Amino acid sequence: MPVVPVPDLDYTPTVGSCITRAASLYGEQDFIVLPDRRITFAEADRASRVLAKKMLAAGIGKGTRVGLFYTYSVEWVVAWLAASRIGAVVMPFSTIYKAPELRTVLRIGDVAVLIAGPTMLGKDVASFLEDVVPGLSGSTGPDLFSTDLPYLRSIWMSGETDRPWATQVSLDPDDPGPDEISDDILAAVEEAVTSADLATVVYTSGSSALPKGVVHTHGSIIRTTAFFGEMRSGAGSILCGFPFF
Repeated sequence: MPVVPVPDLDYTPTVGSCITRAASLYGEQDFIVLPDRRITFAEADRASRVLAKKMLAAGIGKGTRVGLFYTYSVEWVVAWLAASRIGAVVMPFSTIYKAPELRTVLRIGDVAVLIAGPTMLGKDVASFLEDVVPGLSGSTGPDLFSTDLPYLRSIWMSGETDRPWATQVSLDPDDPGPDEISDDILAAVEEAVTSADLATVVYTSGSSALPKGVVHTHGSIIRTTAFFGEMRSGAGSILCGFPFF
């Protein structure tokens, strides 16, 4: 069986290292372009730095299982970058999951924090999550404890919400972030993330069985997609036809 060569990179192959490097190289150039929104490399770096600090202040760190429930969006990108750069294991979930399906992957993934928006594809996400998490509608505060999802501790929502169980979080790149997490602390945390650390778990469809999680490290993600960076350095653009999850 042929051995696929591992590309030589002149930077540490971690997600955090890549966004920092991209921001320094491309700055105000477009990183993500959607029909109604866009974000530059510098904005993505700043917004994910702020969110990463908020995560650290909340006790999220290396190995914490963080779930994402978004369709194509700037929020997906920022949340993925933020969690990845502090060593959390990110689990992006399908936007077409039914409530029992999302409950299943939350449970088998031992997800501690789920991050979502208030609406998605015309759906009220808060109401949907109350169908996903048993007893959630009766929760009076953001600290969650469920026998069905014993590791789930909080649900963060990037947008307006009136639910007492939701932790509302801003993804504004100009937000200064929590005072207790300095740039030096974040830098020390990012430096402790290595290419061998787990980064992302992608779930199969589960059409014939329960969904199965496929685990990827920082190194495997960055090394196998390094050629996209070569395309970008030649001023190319990539049309993404796949869902982010």
